[in-house]
Amino acid sequence: MQPYPVKAEDFIAIQDLLARYCWLFDEGDADGYASLWSGEGELTGFGEPIRGISALRRVVEGSYAESKGKLRHVLTNVAVNYGDDQDSATAKGYNVVTRWDGGGKLVFNVKETFELARTDAGWRLKRVHLDIMQ
Repeated sequence: MQPYPVKAEDFIAIQDLLARYCWLFDEGDADGYASLWSGEGELTGFGEPIRGISALRRVVEGSYAESKGKLRHVLTNVAVNYGDDQDSATAKGYNVVTRWDGGGKLVFNVKETFELARTDAGWRLKRVHLDIMQ
């Protein structure tokens, strides 16, 4: 099935959501990060799958505490297609993850796939899959 052309307003809303996904994670805002997800949410590809809002909050809190707030995600080359209808979408992008204590260094590159749903609150993440490129 050919994907629907993505409307500009949906692309902008999804791009903004993905930017917040990076910013809120890096700033340790677990509640803000959790608010980006629809339903229980699932993060896969980095060890055991992380399922549920509580588990996603803990990942943000743990990462921020371990990195002392020095981790930075830079999501690039974002491409978005609608799913089966215009209330679902898939986005893909490359996330360059760096750490800025001790002068800055590359942690890893990640190819990410985001599954999204349009909700009453706007676009929200359903599932994110990380493909670590080392």
